[in-house]
Amino acid sequence: MEKEEDLTLIFKVRKTILKMLEDRGYQIDQKMLNQKFEDFKLSYSGKENLCILAKHSKKDNDFIYIEYAENTKLGVGDITSFAERLHEKEIKTGILIIKNSITPLAKQVGILILL
Repeated sequence: MEKEEDLTLIFKVRKTILKMLEDRGYQIDQKMLNQKFEDFKLSYSGKENLCILAKHSKKDNDFIYIEYAENTKLGVGDITSFAERLHEKEIKTGILIIKNSITPLAKQVGILILL
């Protein structure tokens, strides 16, 4: 289980992302946007359950997928797996949230995948 300070950070990051997506025209459930920290703590069961898939309100085939990385340091395998999940779901836009740093090689691979 996450520490209280880690949960607070995850909650704040999630709220920021949800608001950012809403501001950019993605459809976001108001319950998720208005969720209080105490309710978040009670329902939290791990980062793997915090993934967000949002559809743009004006563009039919425009989806964005957001996922929290499990590892504290992001490596090539993590980026490759994330890119494969996006490809499988036929989603062109994704955000992978990391807590710490990314390895230099993973940074290069990430840039190549983006191109």
